[in-house]
Amino acid sequence: MRVLAGVVLAWVATLAWADDALLAERLRLLDMADARDRARGAKLLTKPEWAKQAVPALVRHVADPDVVVRRASIASLGTYGKAAASAVPALLAALEDPEALVGLDAVRALGQIGEVPDLVVPRLVPLLAGVNAVIRMTAAAALARFAERAAPAQTALLALLRDPDSDVRDAATTALGAIGASAVPALTELLAHGPSAALRKEAATALLRGEERVAAAVPALVEACADPDLGVRVQAVTALGRVGTRAPAAFDTLRARSAADEPEVRSAAAFALGEHGVRARAAPRVVPILVGLIGDRDRTVVVQASAALVKQGAAAVGALVTALDSSDPLVRRTAAMTLNALGSAAKGALAALTRVAQSDADANVRREADGAAARIRASK
Repeated sequence: MRVLAGVVLAWVATLAWADDALLAERLRLLDMADARDRARGAKLLTKPEWAKQAVPALVRHVADPDVVVRRASIASLGTYGKAAASAVPALLAALEDPEALVGLDAVRALGQIGEVPDLVVPRLVPLLAGVNAVIRMTAAAALARFAERAAPAQTALLALLRDPDSDVRDAATTALGAIGASAVPALTELLAHGPSAALRKEAATALLRGEERVAAAVPALVEACADPDLGVRVQAVTALGRVGTRAPAAFDTLRARSAADEPEVRSAAAFALGEHGVRARAAPRVVPILVGLIGDRDRTVVVQASAALVKQGAAAVGALVTALDSSDPLVRRTAAMTLNALGSAAKGALAALTRVAQSDADANVRREADGAAARIRASK
């Protein structure tokens, strides 16, 4: 045993020595006269455990004479995340680099690091009004990494919901959702009174991405489920599944919307009920509604309901077994397919699936039931 322990220790020491040698070699490359060597060294300095030595070395090359080296150094600094907080002053200076791509890389790295918000956020806000859509999008994405600490950027981000570029709008909704509670008043006002359906939909999307952080928005989302625009209604219903996990009004609204006239709304309700069941641990409440939706005549609704039932795990099995005896072959077939997707979690359905596979009048149902039974047997 002592011999084995000694061998292991020697092996670990050898690995550590090799890693130290590799780090030293890459640091050496950074000091080479040839810019190509320096760029190669910078690109290779990304191992998390090297942060203590690599970050200061990379910071020195954020202002390297060669643009490729500068970009490689900045990109590698971003990979270190919080461990590269000491690089923030150099990266802020790089925002003014004469090469636009260097400044863009610096914006991205500042978001990845996500530290020193008092210095970084005020420098990123003006970029949200830039003429270049890629810069606006990258700045918004970087601010999202600061979450609630990016609250001073809220007004500028709200303005981006009107941006002509869809990628910019998408980044802005993510950032506003990440800011969370402090963004709720402005977003709910926009959701209720936005002058265009597109703007109201973007507000609903931002709240969707805020999830439980924006729970105070539930009443506004419930109201928006009756918006005159279908797209806004769909987005509001979807958002309730993630935002309203602790609000009875959210569940009541989702249950009502699962019977809406429009298949798009029913599909959104199926998805949202699946989210609600998992996040609020409310599977017993949502499963009967979802099982009712697997008989919907719209295929998208059926697919969403089945996927939502799979999210509920074993809690959905009993109701799905009952659905195997439905008079509707579509319901029976979808129930069997859903049990198949549940795999080992559906072991309690094996006897019923075996029976259906042998005796159902519909060949498609028999085939799906047989496949589900086979998968469950194989998973034991």
